[in-house]
Amino acid sequence: MSTRFITINASGRSDAALERVLQSTLQPVTPSAEYIRGLKNMLAKQFSQMPVKSRPNSDHLILIAAAGLLSSLMVVALSIRSLIVLLSALGLLTQYKKNLNKGGVLDASSVANR
Repeated sequence: MSTRFITINASGRSDAALERVLQSTLQPVTPSAEYIRGLKNMLAKQFSQMPVKSRPNSDHLILIAAAGLLSSLMVVALSIRSLIVLLSALGLLTQYKKNLNKGGVLDASSVANR
């Protein structure tokens, strides 16, 4: 089942009207057998020169898997390190807030002694 949409282009004509004008103006051309033969030969030559896709080597797959595993471990390690730094910063802020509530001043030496 073919569905046709008729749209109005910028000149106000529908696609069907434009198609009728083109059909009445343009004459169909049948290509010569020599042209078709030359085109087939050219396409066959181009396809024969295309490189053949080879299967990946198992060494490459092992290397890619190892690199993926290593990068995943690095992401996990950096995530844990970031979490530790964040918790340490929260602990320092809590200590600082407790000292301010007590009326004391927190300096670097008092943090190092605790």
